[in-house]
Amino acid sequence: MKYFIFIIFLIACISAGALLVLDMDMSGEYESYEEPASPARMARTGDIDIREDGVIPHSESITEDPEVGILLLPYDYSLPVPEHEPVENDFFKRAVFIGDSRMLGLVRYNDIDPINYCSVGFSVGLYDSASFIKHGDATLTVKEALRANDDFDMVYISTGINELGWSIGKFSDKYREMINDIKEVAGDRPIYIQLILPVTRGFETSKYMNPFGLKNSSVPLFNAKLVEIANECKVYYFDCSDNFLLDDGTLDPYKSSDGAHLTLDAYAEQLEFYKSHVVNRAEYAW
Repeated sequence: MKYFIFIIFLIACISAGALLVLDMDMSGEYESYEEPASPARMARTGDIDIREDGVIPHSESITEDPEVGILLLPYDYSLPVPEHEPVENDFFKRAVFIGDSRMLGLVRYNDIDPINYCSVGFSVGLYDSASFIKHGDATLTVKEALRANDDFDMVYISTGINELGWSIGKFSDKYREMINDIKEVAGDRPIYIQLILPVTRGFETSKYMNPFGLKNSSVPLFNAKLVEIANECKVYYFDCSDNFLLDDGTLDPYKSSDGAHLTLDAYAEQLEFYKSHVVNRAEYAW
């Protein structure tokens, strides 16, 4: 009797398992079930955002990579650079870094040696008007230096804290002009822009440290413009702020040396973010 019950149980299990891989059509015949081929399933990452109406964004531009037989989506410039396998520090040797004293700290306090076009007090308004880059016997603006030495692979830009007292319109106009000018020189070479980090609450409220009255409340508004410019100009952007902010959206004082700049450890952490947020162009349709 025990063997009979066991045989019945075994048959039931086999039948149930078959139902997981078989599908009966209307004629009563069984067919093997296979998930329908779709761009969402076949894309490289397998993690494509699909709108509520079921449409895959940019599906009209999906192309197939003949070497690996998968579908590639175009890069979505409205989204931040996704996390990726980290690169080595040497990756930045042929990168141009353009920015203010915060970007200068990233360069000085890490083991990287990019083409350094950073300066204390830099703003987008100084891109084509302030001469501080040595080139032979001449001193050039960033705009001039990019043309004097165009032997680089990519450009990184981090500025905005010194512009928080500007109108958003002036900031976005000057930033857009800068990006378009850099693109004239860079061509298809990648351009990355970092969104603006806020300052600490103590820095913001101190008349001594913050004589110009910079407001953290302006940071999201300016960053929204940067995202808009990145999407419009087709350049990459990333936001490393989650690593350094408190719940109220201000800079963590334990991550800052003076309320506006990062500590040495925080600069090292920021570099790790840069290293793990690089676009691999082979993963997208262009």
